Amino acid sequence: MATAFAAVALVAGGVVAAAPSSALSSGQLTGSYVALGDSYASGNGAGAYIESSGECYRSTNAYWSVWSRAYPTLASASFACGGATTENVLTAGGPPAQVNAALSTATKVTLTVGGNDVGFTNAITTCVFGADAECTNYLQNTVTPAIGALSAKLDSLYTTLKARAPHAAVEIVGYPRLMEETGSADCGWSVTKRQALNTMADRLSDTITARASAAGFTYRDVRKDFSGHGVCSTTPWINNVGEGVPSGWMHINAAGHARIAALLTAPKLPAQVSASNGRLTVSLTPFLYASATRVMFWVNGAYVGETYRGSSYYSGVDITPTAINVFPGVTVKTGDRVQVAIVPGTPGTQPTTPSSDPVYQLVDTQIDSVYGATLTGDGRVAVHLATALFRSSGAVTVTVNGAYRGSTSFGSAYYMEGYVGGDGAHLTTLDGGAVHGDHVTVTLGSQPIYDGVL
Repeated sequence: MATAFAAVALVAGGVVAAAPSSALSSGQLTGSYVALGDSYASGNGAGAYIESSGECYRSTNAYWSVWSRAYPTLASASFACGGATTENVLTAGGPPAQVNAALSTATKVTLTVGGNDVGFTNAITTCVFGADAECTNYLQNTVTPAIGALSAKLDSLYTTLKARAPHAAVEIVGYPRLMEETGSADCGWSVTKRQALNTMADRLSDTITARASAAGFTYRDVRKDFSGHGVCSTTPWINNVGEGVPSGWMHINAAGHARIAALLTAPKLPAQVSASNGRLTVSLTPFLYASATRVMFWVNGAYVGETYRGSSYYSGVDITPTAINVFPGVTVKTGDRVQVAIVPGTPGTQPTTPSSDPVYQLVDTQIDSVYGATLTGDGRVAVHLATALFRSSGAVTVTVNGAYRGSTSFGSAYYMEGYVGGDGAHLTTLDGGAVHGDHVTVTLGSQPIYDGVL
């Protein structure tokens, strides 16, 4: 017997111009990542260069490559290229048609650019070979005005990027301070030059921060993380002049790129579940929502709604540039099981139960099942789980940057210690070594139920 459905059509904003005529491909379902930028993005200075990238100097040690390897199901492409500026960053690293095609379906984009617009290479050359006064005068009289002119260039680039990557969550990755001002006196740099170069880096970062915020992009400020690791430090993440090949001087090394990779946010899953004050939210990617793919929701095994071809059923909807938030008309509470899956058929047929038909499971989680994950003073990870989840038969696994750190099942913890209180299970990994910026993922079976950054 057919069931009546109330449909809410996708309207406003033009986020999804038209529903695809077919179901999603596996690449569209898992998402895709595009890296853009100059030599600080391509990985010049990090070694292990990809031969086919030529003078773009794309490295397998670059942050985009390190991050991509942590999420192997995500299709990725890098068009970052040494020497790129705001004017040519969308064309410097590959054929424009190829870059535009990748951006049009991307769900995540990273971008580092602006240094070449303000004369990075000339500034370094002047400060290497010139006296303190020559260095400071060049930075003040040439670089500072160029930084002032950068805002309009960034605004134009960010507007173009929004149009070409309409479904992407964009992260603007900033530049570090180059020097350790109180580091070794035998590193070839006077304190005056170090301070002047760091002041320039701060002005550049502050400008990029402001324009990224105005564009609605996420800005990833790396200066704090690089503190103590500049040129003249004992553990530098930036190559000094004279270290390695000249093209990599004053560029980030492999260790620095690894730290940046750890700062980037995890990829957006095709479907994510959250709840606030009993209101259930199912966030879907625009591709998934608009496709000829039937996505169904259940709470504790009971059908509560679905989406198909840009319409939602028994649910309200809110549209954002990178996600469609669907609100099934049901009240949920802590411990309720929420499942989201792709199922056969079309709306108007009998609602499917989670176990009756073949499904592609997207989410299987419990409301308020993971309250958070934090970093302890000794580098361990403290995880706060709902008691029901801790005592359940499901295998709950905690990973840091993809590496196993502990798990629970049937009320027992493995490679973790802690206690169960009135507000849940408080568990801490036995192994240390975690740092701020590391990715923590908690999975229930094979389904991620928490993904955060320490």
